[in-house]
Amino acid sequence: MKFFCDNTSWYKANLHAHTTVSDGRKSPEETEKLFREKGYQILAFSDHWKVSPAKVEKEFILLSAAELDTYYGDNKECFHIIGLNLPEGTTFPNPNKTVHPQKLIDRIEELGGSAFLAHPQWSLNQPEDIAALRNIFAVEVFNTTSGLPHNPDRADSSDLLDLVARKGYLIPQIATDDCHWYDGDECKSFTMIQTEDFSVEGIVKALRNGKFYASQGPLVKQVAVEDGRVTVTCSACVSAVFFSNSPWVSKRAEFSPEGATEYTYEIAKGDCFVRIELTDKDGNKAWISPFPVNDAINRFGQK
Repeated sequence: MKFFCDNTSWYKANLHAHTTVSDGRKSPEETEKLFREKGYQILAFSDHWKVSPAKVEKEFILLSAAELDTYYGDNKECFHIIGLNLPEGTTFPNPNKTVHPQKLIDRIEELGGSAFLAHPQWSLNQPEDIAALRNIFAVEVFNTTSGLPHNPDRADSSDLLDLVARKGYLIPQIATDDCHWYDGDECKSFTMIQTEDFSVEGIVKALRNGKFYASQGPLVKQVAVEDGRVTVTCSACVSAVFFSNSPWVSKRAEFSPEGATEYTYEIAKGDCFVRIELTDKDGNKAWISPFPVNDAINRFGQK
């Protein structure tokens, strides 16, 4: 089984960025220019509680977006939900920031949009609360601005999301910048999206179908599962780590100081899921979303 198409185009996206429309330090025009110059073809201005306009050009697409936040329950647990592809003119008057996050997700769905969960490690979301969410197409595995110097070092949510996966909820993972400061939190982490149809509809369909991976640099060509093995082909990387629910597996991590373009993992008998982290010579990572193995059932929606 192959995860991606062999002859279909990839597009570089940042799906979480802020501008002066809310609390970002660059205007929408400045931000768009910056990302275009860095080779991005897809961008979303996810300003707080304000839906950004969409724009479609032959080689560049702005997705409409907004970031909605709530502090739910007795412990005021923080949830930030990003809505993509929202109708222009949508408003959220008098936001009640103590509602259950599912209500925000449901509202995004009602509007015809698509939702994902932002920076769960930064928010200190609990695994059981993430697992309870429905109708999100992804969760941020890495969020640049959630790290130093502007935040505690909670940029990487992979360990937390392994606990969610251990419960059987294998939520697809994206990486974003969530840039606010534009002093190094921009153009660092991105999502590569594969689609034959470079349009808003084509991008949204690819996101909902999981045709993407998260990265800071390494490029993934293919992931395949065959005869009890997982094989990933990629740009030159010095390591590949195959995470699963099994506490101990031999040869879980493979290293190639000179850089290799293919790594293989023998699926262990007790594995229910596998996810992959690649690292290049500069320390940049790529994250491949967890997927079920050994006929495990993914409670998020797939076998």
